[in-house]
Amino acid sequence: MARRRPLRITYAAIDGGRSYRQQALDDQDGRYRLLLATVEALVGEGVDLLVFPAGYFQVRNERALANLVRRLRLGLRGSAPDFGLVVGVDRMSTAYKTEHPKREHPYFALYRTTAGAIVSMQQVSVTRQQGAVLDLLDARWGARELLLAETEIAFLICGESWSDELLDRVVVSGCRALVVAAHRTVNLHTQAGGYGRLSWHRRFQALCSERELPVVLSEHTRSPHRHPYSWPADISDSLAPDGVPDGVTLRLATITT
Repeated sequence: MARRRPLRITYAAIDGGRSYRQQALDDQDGRYRLLLATVEALVGEGVDLLVFPAGYFQVRNERALANLVRRLRLGLRGSAPDFGLVVGVDRMSTAYKTEHPKREHPYFALYRTTAGAIVSMQQVSVTRQQGAVLDLLDARWGARELLLAETEIAFLICGESWSDELLDRVVVSGCRALVVAAHRTVNLHTQAGGYGRLSWHRRFQALCSERELPVVLSEHTRSPHRHPYSWPADISDSLAPDGVPDGVTLRLATITT
């Protein structure tokens, strides 16, 4: 059997504390420039995917979301990246009810394929309890694909990782890796009380150990060097090509299985 070529996934850690959402809302132009500069620095570096955290951009409404998508489409067309790109976008809202199957969370991820198409993916659950209700999951998931188009990479958004059902779907998908775009890390401890109690770092470590599935996490964090943010840790290395701006810490996960 022919040996499969390695997957090279570059993922960003972005400085973030309690006010990271407000920072993103106040400085959308700065974050846009930061993203484009990072993309341009990686063109020709042989990576397959670049991942930015959930909530990297914050927009106020649907119109602002549509404007951001158009702006990204034009800007990325200019840099012509030879890899896929994932970036999180949150639509600010207080008028949604998460228990209603037709009303969804205002958290999105945009995926740009190497061919230039932009796909919007909406987060379907934020707790273990929501992630266990199959009718709710399926109603919200809709036509969204589990594998990023043109790849062998499964993708989840932040709190979807609490769902045992979604992780089971990832495992049986035949993917070579799971990539997660997360908002901000939770406390590192071993209590298993549900959302906000058990760090998803430990959850991914267990998934990797039990299912032998590589996992890569991009998130907002004030400690970008504290962890490799990949499981197993030895697939990850630091990455600092010329042109990557201050404020972006990159790592590269190389998957050979």
